[in-house]
Amino acid sequence: MKSRSALKQFIGRLRSAVSLLYRHRGVVLGVTAAAAASVFVTHRLHQTPHRATACLHVETIATTDGQDPPDSSALADELKRCISQHDFPGKIVRKMDLLNRPERWMLSRSGISIASGSRTMESLPPAVQRGVTSAFLTQVAVRGDAEKKDLVYVEFTSPDSIISASFANAIAEEIAAGAGFTASLPAEDRETFAKIDTGIREIEERIEALKEGRSVAEIVQSISDTVVRQTELVDRLRTAEAEAVESEMNYNSLFRADGIVNREILRSENLDRFREQWKEIEAKWQEVSKRYRRRHPTYITLQRQRDALETEIRNEENRIIERAKARQQQAYRELTALEDQHTQLAGQLEKDSQRYSTIVSLEDELKRMRSERQALSERINREKDSGENGHPVRIKEVGVHSWAQASATPQRHSPQFMLLISLVCGLCGGIALACLLEFHDRKVRSPDEASRASGLPAVSAIPVFKIPRPLSVSRITQDLPHSPTAEAFRSLGRFLDLALERQGIRKISLCSARPGEGKTTVAVNLASVLAQQGHHVVLIDGNLRSPQIHSLFEKDLVPGLCDLLTGFLPIQDALKRVDILGVTILPAGRVTCDPVELIGSPKMREILSELEKEFNRILVDAPAGLIAADSALLGSMTDVSLFISGSGQSTSREIQMAVRRIHSSGGKIIGLVMNRLESYQLDILTSGASERKSATPFLESLTTC
Repeated sequence: MKSRSALKQFIGRLRSAVSLLYRHRGVVLGVTAAAAASVFVTHRLHQTPHRATACLHVETIATTDGQDPPDSSALADELKRCISQHDFPGKIVRKMDLLNRPERWMLSRSGISIASGSRTMESLPPAVQRGVTSAFLTQVAVRGDAEKKDLVYVEFTSPDSIISASFANAIAEEIAAGAGFTASLPAEDRETFAKIDTGIREIEERIEALKEGRSVAEIVQSISDTVVRQTELVDRLRTAEAEAVESEMNYNSLFRADGIVNREILRSENLDRFREQWKEIEAKWQEVSKRYRRRHPTYITLQRQRDALETEIRNEENRIIERAKARQQQAYRELTALEDQHTQLAGQLEKDSQRYSTIVSLEDELKRMRSERQALSERINREKDSGENGHPVRIKEVGVHSWAQASATPQRHSPQFMLLISLVCGLCGGIALACLLEFHDRKVRSPDEASRASGLPAVSAIPVFKIPRPLSVSRITQDLPHSPTAEAFRSLGRFLDLALERQGIRKISLCSARPGEGKTTVAVNLASVLAQQGHHVVLIDGNLRSPQIHSLFEKDLVPGLCDLLTGFLPIQDALKRVDILGVTILPAGRVTCDPVELIGSPKMREILSELEKEFNRILVDAPAGLIAADSALLGSMTDVSLFISGSGQSTSREIQMAVRRIHSSGGKIIGLVMNRLESYQLDILTSGASERKSATPFLESLTTC
């Protein structure tokens, strides 16, 4: 048992820590993100570029017109132009596997984003290929030697000396091997090459734009799938049309020719039961009405039962009609949705078919232009071998004079390691800051804290429960009767029923320290629970400054409590029945003068005494005690008060002040209800129930007061 209790305490503390971090998640995430960003920026700013240089020896073809051989700057320009050719950067990128290397600084710096995985230059869209080529060429520099005219230097710059050296050597090796390198071209051939290359790039871009990231096979498969989906959708459309017609006929059959509901054909299990009960009650009522007057208790009881059954019958009939109407509307909505899908599929099929036809014609044109380029390249190579090219700079052979060497630099931590360290440090700092904020947070969050602050026993704990839309937490006991929150309200109702019935207490006021602690929600649900237990309940909206109860049930604000206090209106004219809860409410009404003056008038006590004649449970929703003085007045006019404290809403001092005000005015507080309690707090409360202060001695003391 001890081990089980220790385990529960440990789990409770763990949940408490998780809840703390969740409440301050913005602080934890902000500090962590700031630490990571600072380390990243610092690491990027302190990256020192490293430049590696490889030396090439260039041999030119002798000229026939007696001109001097070109100097090193002309050779450097020619090599630079050749390096910039269409296929040369792709060869280096493939050779160094740049797209799959961890050092992708070159691409990220240029704003190029490539998904991880095995990628090649040919698999990338033309626009991305040009971006990779441009990023590569920005790191390459070619310069000549001022003294030795046959030497040319190839330089590559990167944040790492080893990477710089490897790339510089790869470029020099490819140039020396002649890969991607052609002899200088005359102006006419150069223009022809440029025109063909431009046309190839344009067609490739058009094809990639039409593909939208898909292959031709995927487009063909999409067309086939669309045809199959269209066939299946036609069958579903026929079925949906039949269901829509059937549902409309069923709904129309519920009405006569004159448009009036034909109630004779309305049938359901509940409706048949209600009708049989009404016949029995009607027979008894007819018999009693002949023997007793209207004010006789038996007559009144049967009259109420009869009216309630009539209401249930009308409600059930309306529900049957609404369900039939809903089925009709749902059937037509499904039919409309299927028709829209059919239209979309038809448009998609036409679009994909046109796209496929255009791609096929463009690929044929691309194949033709590539064949034309290949034929031109072969002719130029033949002219190079025979020495017939007439450009002033004619390169015969290129060799590597010296290889690039990596400079000795101290080993630095990788960006990934620095990012990991920054995330850990930022997370620890965020948690520490969250703990500091929690330490300075004086808000009461648990029933034990609220009990110690107020000196009141904690008689109930209402857990937090996420209410699905469009439901409201104000009617959770009615809409979601099996939820944990509804069960907590029922337990509170049973406690009050046993405690108050023993002492003959009828009038209860619900108060709190501050607004927004869920006092009105507790009042409404408690009234509903008490009504379900068989009590005649009236709920009074005593918050004249900010009335809410009437709006929760879509009732009129006037006439209400203020109208009774300021005029000679009968009480029955201001009461409003809420059939769905079985509760009668008295709204606040329109305030015309000071609320404290209205509540403190003798008329208020007269109204409460008059309500006691008809109702055995009177609940008063009082305003917040720290804001309104009439909260303490209402506490003194009722038999007992129930103090509501929302978790994380009020401080200990605020709770003490609110309780002291009620006591000073002569009010008695039966106990404290902790509202909006987290689940981990509820577990701790359950495990330590034996150690908490009991409410029984306090209730017994009320009898002697």
